[in-house]
Amino acid sequence: MQLFSNFQFVNFDVHNYQFSPDQCPGPWEKVVFTADFNVTAGRQFDRTAVVNMGFVNLYFGTTPEPRRTLSPSWHVERDVTDYGALFTSAQTGHVILGNIVNSTYTGVISGSAALEFYPKHGNNERGNDHEDDRAHPADAVYPLKQVNSNGGINEPAFLHTPRTSLQRHSPFLAISNRSTWK
Repeated sequence: MQLFSNFQFVNFDVHNYQFSPDQCPGPWEKVVFTADFNVTAGRQFDRTAVVNMGFVNLYFGTTPEPRRTLSPSWHVERDVTDYGALFTSAQTGHVILGNIVNSTYTGVISGSAALEFYPKHGNNERGNDHEDDRAHPADAVYPLKQVNSNGGINEPAFLHTPRTSLQRHSPFLAISNRSTWK
């Protein structure tokens, strides 16, 4: 399922996308985040990329630097099966890849990303479903958000000192069987 296609990163704007689970109902054996990026030939520094969904991190990485005659392309994959609960409801996602394009820094970065859902298929050789064959994914996934001084959310969160922390207080956690915090 396509999350976003051919986003161009030429400034520091956050790009949003919408996810709806309607096209890929569970249960799933595996869920894989895939992304393809490229940067045009020219001059550019490496940049940090963040792709999240509902403030939960799907990808965090850096871009390669192009050269005058080299236009790098790269592919990433990440197993996000443990985030299964995140993919059961509509979510807003964000792509953060700040980039400067001007007469000096000419490399334009583009990217597309998708989730690949692999459905569970029937029973295993013991005659039961695949629940016994793998670890049970969390029944809930909660983001860790860092509120900034303006009341907004820092994306990504900044931990500048050893005393800086990210916390989430949830009174309902005691009733949850399995949780994943990302």
